Formats: sequence, structure tokens, C-alpha cells
Amino acid sequence: MEGPLTSRPSILDGKNYSYQKSRMILFIKTLDGRARRVLVAGWEPSMIIVDGVFVPKSEVDWTDAEEQGSVRNVRALNAIFNGVDLNAFKLINSCSSVKEAWKILEVAYEGIKKVKISRLQLVTSKFEVLKMFEDEPISESNERVLEIANESLLLGEKILESKIMRKVMRLYLENLT
Repeated sequence: MEGPLTSRPSILDGKNYSYQKSRMILFIKTLDGRARRVLVAGWEPSMIIVDGVFVPKSEVDWTDAEEQGSVRNVRALNAIFNGVDLNAFKLINSCSSVKEAWKILEVAYEGIKKVKISRLQLVTSKFEVLKMFEDEPISESNERVLEIANESLLLGEKILESKIMRKVMRLYLENLT
């Protein structure tokens, strides 16, 4: 049985991206409370002007805040590099920003916005037509409902708790008749 990993991230291979994505985000949060912020907001090295041209500021001249931003970026990027299979690594190995690597993985495994919307419609449809199997315990059908609800959440749309409960009750009542 696969349990939580605290010393290394689980391997993201694209087969169950929604599941792996949420685990990777949580793993990055455990590295440093602010590492997740770098994943979302991004990090770029500070720039200075030399002879009228913007150039990266030398690391020896970084402030403590600039150093901490860099460390958070590297920690999160390291987690992602170590948490993907070889195919995914080939997509992101030249990235120096965790945000850039994350976006590449999102597009590769979730697709562009149109594909994401299409997937969300498919998940919504799956939720609506879900039926309880004959002789299926209510706990198993409830688990299937929650899996679909979590899949929807990971695609950016939360199914309301009241709607989930109505669905579970409807499944149970339909199975009684």
C-alpha cells in the first residue's frame, strides 16, 4: 500500500496526474512554507543595470531576502526534478525556475485551457450519471463519488458538499428500490 512520503516526492509520470499533482504540491509545502509561493508566483534573480543593460545581480551581492527566494526556488525545483519520470524530466531539465517547470508539466499533463474545460465537462458528466452497482456497499459508492469530486477540484471546480451529499443519498435510495 502506498503511503505518504516525507523524505522524497512520489514520482509524477502523467498516468494519474491529478493525484500526483496534489501530492507534489503538499510535498513542496513541507519543504518550506513559502516554497509553494515560489511555485505559484515564480522567482527570478535580481537584475542590475550595467552600462545601460540589465544583467543578473552577482550572487555574492544578494540580500538575505534574495538569497531566501533563490533557496526556495531551488528546493522546490529539486523536488520536482526528483519527483518526475525520465520523460517528464526531459521536458523540464533546462528550467531554472520552478514556476516555469510546473507550467510545462501542467500543459503536458492537463493540457491547455480548452482541454482542461473538456476534461472538467467529462468529470461533471461522470458525476451526474454515476450509479451504484448492485450489492455495492454505500461506502464504496461514496468513495467513487468523492474521487470524482476531488478530480473536479483538481481541475479547478469544486463540487459543493451539499451536491455531493445529495448524490450519495440519491444513489443509496435508488439502490433500495
